[in-house]
Amino acid sequence: MSATLILINLAGDVGILLWGTYMVTSGVLRGYRTDMRRWLGRSLDGRMKAFLAGLVVTAILQSSTATSLMATSFATSGFIDLATGLSVMLGGNVGTTLIPLPKLRTGGICRRRDHLVYSFRTVFNLPPWIQ
Repeated sequence: MSATLILINLAGDVGILLWGTYMVTSGVLRGYRTDMRRWLGRSLDGRMKAFLAGLVVTAILQSSTATSLMATSFATSGFIDLATGLSVMLGGNVGTTLIPLPKLRTGGICRRRDHLVYSFRTVFNLPPWIQ
């Protein structure tokens, strides 16, 4: 594969991620605007609660990028303030770090090697027969 094709694929993947996150966030905001404002105000009243919410949402979605984009969208819409949004984003980043650890610890060395090989293959788009 040429470098140009890899960059085009990467740009397309990022575009689809951003578009999907925008669609989910705008749909949720349109459907539950008043209820969500009330619920987020009650649920995320402290920074620690916001941090834990970001950690849990990232664990469920398996994407800190989606969590960060939703927190940014909620902050710009006025649902949450800036400090709360940053706490949610920090929780999302910590969640991204902590979630794979139990998966890697249960499998031992072979599981870690397989995980790294799979990640390497996915990033560089290599055929499956390359180990």
